[in-house]
Amino acid sequence: MLSAIVTGIRPVAFPFKRFIPGDLSGIKFLLAQIVEVLRSLYLAYVELRGKFKRLQGDYGRVREGNARLFDRLMEVKMENKKLRQISADYTRVKRVFGPEQVEAAVGADRQREQAEKGRKRPRHSLDRGGR
Repeated sequence: MLSAIVTGIRPVAFPFKRFIPGDLSGIKFLLAQIVEVLRSLYLAYVELRGKFKRLQGDYGRVREGNARLFDRLMEVKMENKKLRQISADYTRVKRVFGPEQVEAAVGADRQREQAEKGRKRPRHSLDRGGR
């Protein structure tokens, strides 16, 4: 983790030497090096702060997505539960009336639905193609 933080920072060798009073050029050089290191640290901090904010935004979007998925999962589970109850009821009806009678009734209802669909279809005029 620390290596990722320090990646953008180049190491600076500090020339530690004995300073004599009046040797201002050495102090100026040392201060310039310190300023350079602090500047690179600040730039690394700004970059990391930006990455952190982007990651926080991504995390928030993922959490919202997960919440929506969780809600949808709960809806599907409830629908599945209802369908299982319907299936159990259908099995009970077959047991009470007998499988042949129930299958005949279901088949008759399907045929009635197909006939109803056929009547509801709009009829196309034969002379439309000649216009």
